[in-house]
Amino acid sequence: MRSHVNLLGILQLTWGGMGLLLGVSLLLLAGGAAAIARTTPGDPLTAGLTALLFAVFATALAVGGCANAWVGRALRQHRFAGPDRAR
Repeated sequence: MRSHVNLLGILQLTWGGMGLLLGVSLLLLAGGAAAIARTTPGDPLTAGLTALLFAVFATALAVGGCANAWVGRALRQHRFAGPDRAR
């Protein structure tokens, strides 16, 4: 049972790392869209809206990735919350 929980913790940490990596890459795309919005003459509304949406989704991915990594770390350390914690 401990090896299964340990494997689940490793998988959860991996999933959290992927979420963080995707969040950072999406944040870089948001920076690129913001740069396009700032430097393009004319109507920068579309690029600005794209940058805002990228930033919102990047934040959501980063928060989800941090939560998954935290849960994976807790699983690997065998810290459980619940009524049968004493087992």
